[in-house]
Amino acid sequence: MPALPNDHPRVNFIRVEVKTGLTLVKLAYTERFSRDRAGANRAIGLARKALETARHFLPKLTLTSAVKQELQQGIDTLESEIGRYDNTSDESVTR
Repeated sequence: MPALPNDHPRVNFIRVEVKTGLTLVKLAYTERFSRDRAGANRAIGLARKALETARHFLPKLTLTSAVKQELQQGIDTLESEIGRYDNTSDESVTR
């Protein structure tokens, strides 16, 4: 099976999931800073869902090595940002 083109909707779907997840991590920090714990929890939960979705669909696609590397780097970055959020205390964000 030939590799999907760089602009294929399935490829773009994973890109959007990663970008949305990264935006949600930023929103979680903002909500935490505003002392809205429920909003922060909701945002980081949605970021985790975006990460799970991207991880789920990436292996199902036939991609060029460059596109696969790009998407995997995005997934790795999102995972790292979620981990950083999880390891940041409320006090260090609100100071």
